Amino acid sequence: MKKQMMKAVKKLSELTLEELHKKSKKLKAILVGIAVVWTIIIGISIGVAISLFKQDKIVATIPLLMTPMLCLTTLLPLIIQHRKLKEEINARKRQ
Repeated sequence: MKKQMMKAVKKLSELTLEELHKKSKKLKAILVGIAVVWTIIIGISIGVAISLFKQDKIVATIPLLMTPMLCLTTLLPLIIQHRKLKEEINARKRQ
C-alpha cells in the first residue's frame, strides 16, 4: 500500500529531454528564490552583528559564522542536482 502512495521517482536517464528542461527551469527558479532569501538573511545577520559588536565581540561573530554555513548546506544540494541535470541535458544534445 505504501508503494502506491509514494510517487515514483525517475532517474535522470529515464526522463525525456523536455522533462529535463522543465525540471532544470524549475530548479533554477527555486535556486534564485532561495538565493534572494539568503541574501536578505545575510544582510540581517550583518546588521545584527554590527549592533552586537559594541556590546560583546564574541557574540557578534556567531551570526557571521553561522549564516554562510547554513546557506551552503541549503544551496549546495540544489546546485549539485542542477549541475547533474545540465550534464544530462548536454549529454543528450551531443547524441
